[in-house]
Amino acid sequence: MQTIEDFYKPGERQTKFCYADASNHKGASNIVKHCAQFGEVNFDSAVLQEKQEREFAPEIEQERQIKRPRFAKPATHRLDPVVVDFAKTGILPAGFAFFKPAFESLELLIAAKLIPKLSEFSQNVLWVLTSTGGDHRSGTVKHLVIVSPFEAQNLLDTVRHNAKTILHLYAPRSKLGFESLKNLRLYPTPALPTEWSIPRHLILQLNLFAGQFYISSFADYTALCDILGLDWEGGGKDGLVVCANGFIDPALNPGKSLKHSFEHSPVGFLKVYLTKVRRDCESIEKTHMGKILNAVILRPEDF
Repeated sequence: MQTIEDFYKPGERQTKFCYADASNHKGASNIVKHCAQFGEVNFDSAVLQEKQEREFAPEIEQERQIKRPRFAKPATHRLDPVVVDFAKTGILPAGFAFFKPAFESLELLIAAKLIPKLSEFSQNVLWVLTSTGGDHRSGTVKHLVIVSPFEAQNLLDTVRHNAKTILHLYAPRSKLGFESLKNLRLYPTPALPTEWSIPRHLILQLNLFAGQFYISSFADYTALCDILGLDWEGGGKDGLVVCANGFIDPALNPGKSLKHSFEHSPVGFLKVYLTKVRRDCESIEKTHMGKILNAVILRPEDF
C-alpha cells in the first residue's frame, strides 16, 4: 500500500506495485501480453497517462445554430409627391405631417413587445437633403431631411435643376480612424454656395440618430452633452445635482435654468439604441459615445 508521502514526496520516482508478486500475477501478465500486440508500451510514459486522461474526459459536442430574422416581403418603393415638392422648393409643407422627426420614427422599433426584431431591418443613414427654407439671401441650413437611397436616386435630377435643396452623401464616424463627414461637404449635388453653413445642433442630432460613436472636437462634445442634459464639467457646478449616470434631472434641480428639455434621462434608451441597432450588439464602452453614456468626463486632449 502506498502512502501520500509516496505519491507526492519530491525526488526520484520509484515504481511500487500494488501487488507484491506482480511478475507472477496471471492477470498482470495477460495485460502486458495484450499491450505488446500494439508495440512496445512504457507504462511509466507521461504520454500514456495523457491518453488515458483524454479517454476518460467527457466529450462535449456543440452545434451552433444561428437564428436569422424571418423572411419579410419587401415593401414597394415609391416617391411621395410631398418629398418631390420639398426637393423642388426647399420649403417644408405646413404642419409637417408627412415629415416625421428622426427619433419619432423609432417608436415601433423600440416597442420590443410588439415587433421585437424590427431593429434587424433598420437602414443606415446614407443620404441627406438640406435647404435654407426657401430663403435665397441666407446660406444657413434650416431643414435637414434623411432620405432613402431610392429617394436619393429619383430626386437627383430634380435637385440638380431646381437648386432649392442640396443632396449630401453622409456616413457616421463609426471608427476612430475614419474621417468625419459632419460638415456634409463630400460630393454635394449641386455644388455648395460659398456662404453655405449648417448649425451645429442639426449636425449633432443627425450624428446621434445615425450612430456616430466618435466626436470630432471638445466643442461638439460639450454641445452634445448640453442637448442630452448630461454633465460634462465634473458635477456639482452652480449647485446642480447630477445623477449617477450623468443626467441633470430637472426634478432634482427645481428652479434651475437647464439647457435641455428632457424630463427623464435618455441614457438608457441611447445605450440600447446605439448598441443593438447601430452597433449590431458590439460593445461601445471604448468609444466617445460609450464613455459619455457611462458618465465618464472627457477632456480636450481626448479628441
